Amino acid sequence: MVIDIAGANVAEVDAAVAPVLGGPDGDVRITLVAGAGPAPRDRAAILAGDGAQLRLVEELYGHESRVRITARAPEADPAVPYRLLLPRPVPLRARSVGRILQAMERVDAGLVLADLPGGPPARLERTAAFARARHIAGDAALDQVVAGIWGATVFADLAAPEPEGTVFAPPPADLARRFARKYFDARQRARLRALLKR
Repeated sequence: MVIDIAGANVAEVDAAVAPVLGGPDGDVRITLVAGAGPAPRDRAAILAGDGAQLRLVEELYGHESRVRITARAPEADPAVPYRLLLPRPVPLRARSVGRILQAMERVDAGLVLADLPGGPPARLERTAAFARARHIAGDAALDQVVAGIWGATVFADLAAPEPEGTVFAPPPADLARRFARKYFDARQRARLRALLKR
């Protein structure tokens, strides 16, 4: 998953990244393309606010092993079967990646274009389809070659209307956890957890 975050604030980036990392499709590698090198760390730049949003993104995801922050988009990795390209961060749902993959597998397409509000579409590319297209046509008109050989489709429900499950707006606790917190103190909850582990 490659997201262009140039000019985006930390809340927008978190709305796109946190639900995917916390969702059932957590086996994903996310590359955040900043469009520039690391944020300046000198005193004058910090006081002037230069690169403040990028510094916050680096602090938020710098130690997450599944997230990398780079200056430019990486080349397609042949070991990765799919690549999702987001032209800007948009709020995603926890199951967004799995649902767009299911749409691709359902029609066995090589390219899925997902409509995003107010901008260009996101692209889910099948690595095998684009490798075959490069072998046939070089680097010219790859989308048309992939659509001709593998097929292409459109997905309409990738972006969520509101951010959900982010650092800034965490999801509500599930029903069992709320029940346990309401009726048991900390010691009783620890005993209950120990009983359930047996």
